[in-house]
Parts: sequence; C-alpha cells; structure tokens
Amino acid sequence: MGRDRRSRARLDERITNPSKELANPKVAQLAAAEALGFPASCTYIVVADSDVRLAPGTLAALVAPLREDPNTAVVWAPPVEVGVPRIVGDRLSQAVLAGSLHAFPLLAPLDPSGLVGKLFAIRRSDLEALGGFAALGNFLGEDMELARRLRAAGKRVQVAPFAAEAFPEGRSVAAVIARYARWIAVIRLQRPALLASYPLLLAGFPLLAITLIAFGAWGPLAFATATRLAISLAARRHRPPTQFFVFLANAVVDAVIADVVLLVAWGRALTAAQITWRGNTRAFAGGRLTEAAKRAQMVL
Repeated sequence: MGRDRRSRARLDERITNPSKELANPKVAQLAAAEALGFPASCTYIVVADSDVRLAPGTLAALVAPLREDPNTAVVWAPPVEVGVPRIVGDRLSQAVLAGSLHAFPLLAPLDPSGLVGKLFAIRRSDLEALGGFAALGNFLGEDMELARRLRAAGKRVQVAPFAAEAFPEGRSVAAVIARYARWIAVIRLQRPALLASYPLLLAGFPLLAITLIAFGAWGPLAFATATRLAISLAARRHRPPTQFFVFLANAVVDAVIADVVLLVAWGRALTAAQITWRGNTRAFAGGRLTEAAKRAQMVL
C-alpha cells in the first residue's frame, strides 16, 4: 500500500510569469509562484536555487528546527560550491567559497545576523505576516532584508547543521567578479558598518603581509601566514576528500585567489551605482533596486 502511494506521488509543477514590476528577478519568480496560491495544508515553504543538489533527507533536516521551535521563522543552509571547475571563472568562485572567511560555513557563526537564500525553509505564516515575497521584490539582497525583518518581529533565524551543495558552472571571470561585487554591495547598502571587514578581515592577508614585510616583521608575518592557511584549510572541509598534499596545495592556491577576487570585488562595490543582473540593468539606493537611469556610471 505504501509503495503504491509513493508510485502515484507527483510533483505539482507550474510555469510562472514573473511580474516586471519587481526589480529583483529572483524575488519576482518567488512572488509569481506565491501568487498561484499554496495548498491550505502548506505550513513551510522551501526555496532552493536550481543548481543546489538536494540529497536524501535534506528537506526534512531543513524543516526540523521550524517544527521544534515555533519562534524560529527561517532556517538556511550555508552554500558551498562543489564539482570540477569547468573554466577559470568557476575556479575563482570556488576559491572564495572554499578558501576564505567568506566560506559560509565559517562565516555563518561569525555573522549570526546573516542569511543566504541559496537554500532555506521559512514558516508560511511568518512570511505572510511580512507581506510575502512581493514585499522584498525591490531590494538588492532580499535574503538579508528578510532576515532583518524577521528579527525585528522577534523571530529567530537559524543556520542548518549542513551545507547546501551547489554545482554552478560555465561562469566567466567578469561574471564571478560581478557576482561578489553584488554581494558586497548588499553589505554596503544594508550593513555599511561591516564594509571595512573585507580589507581588514575577510580578505585582509595581502595588505597585512605587505605591511609586515615593509617593517621587516618576519615573526608576525609567519604567524599571519600560518593563520591564513589554517582558515583556507578549515574552509575546504566541505570539499570532496583528496590526497593530503593535493588538499594542502589547493588550500594555498585558494587563499591567494580568494583574497584577490574579494579585494577586486570590494573595490568595485564601493563606487558602483548600478548593477547588471540576468541581462537587466538596475540602479540601487538605500538597498532598493530601481530602473537604471541611462547615464555614465560604473556598472557591477
């Protein structure tokens, strides 16, 4: 009987037509799905990007904290990028998320106010109380704005005890730099006090090393180098296992690549007034996206 029920189970797949009135294309898709209406029995909503691998048991583990604690409104899984890089851009992106403090399994405990919307589950009633997905449709960094609103409402935002494995591929170097510049632009607009953490902490080793070398501080330089390597090794713990020396060599290379990518992206995010995202150009101010004015401005 149970086997027959499983064999008859089908996914309810529907094609949505996102509203062009919402500037954030991802949120426009979510709002369109929400507008179709959820079943009355729907208590939790799970959002997963198309390149996320949902292993058996993932959804149950993601929703479990919501079942256990009525005050927990959303649970998110820190994303990691796995798989063999196809081109240079893929390698750069993997280095950032597997070789720096920007690796979300490391960053999540350091920044409990964050939320990355790659894979998350939210209580339907809490989402509706905030106005649904459509209320976030004109924000750059809708996931961080969602976390801010939930906390302002007295709700908990919790990190899942596992990572969300993603398999993106085929990205150019320019696309990767633009992607991280958009992420840093979210910090610039919504949490500006953390903007200095990039050159001072998340990607601070190159500037620190130059300073220590200039002063001939070789002991502190050795300590800083060992610490940076330890961070890269810790960030790679979610990567597939390899031989030790390969693992160590990749950690060293990732540390260099990650800091350079983040510093370049940070520099772009400091001055940009527009972004190009999925073929659309948008201006942003106060964290909100608008139609970009046609004038000469730096574009992410």
